[in-house]
Amino acid sequence: MVLKKITVQNQVYDIITKGGSVPGNKKNVRITNIHSTTDAVVYLYLEDAAGVKYYYLSEVTVAAKTSLTLNIIPFNKDGYHLRFKTTTASPTIDIILGNG
Repeated sequence: MVLKKITVQNQVYDIITKGGSVPGNKKNVRITNIHSTTDAVVYLYLEDAAGVKYYYLSEVTVAAKTSLTLNIIPFNKDGYHLRFKTTTASPTIDIILGNG
């Protein structure tokens, strides 16, 4: 399981780092907007060494107090980063990756 807490607008977060120790065989991701009133605009994507992005989500709105769960395709963690970004001011987002 991988856990991340997102609290900075327009910062790219590596959920799984290319070449890192966390395997790319995760099967699902849950993105939860824990803010009580503000919707969050989110991006989730794979990025290769050349900077090419392959989006799971692009400019998707997650309502306040709402979770979004996605099945994701396992990937080669030696070739890709799994990255997340939000353009929402003062975000409060939790991300959980799992194998189940």
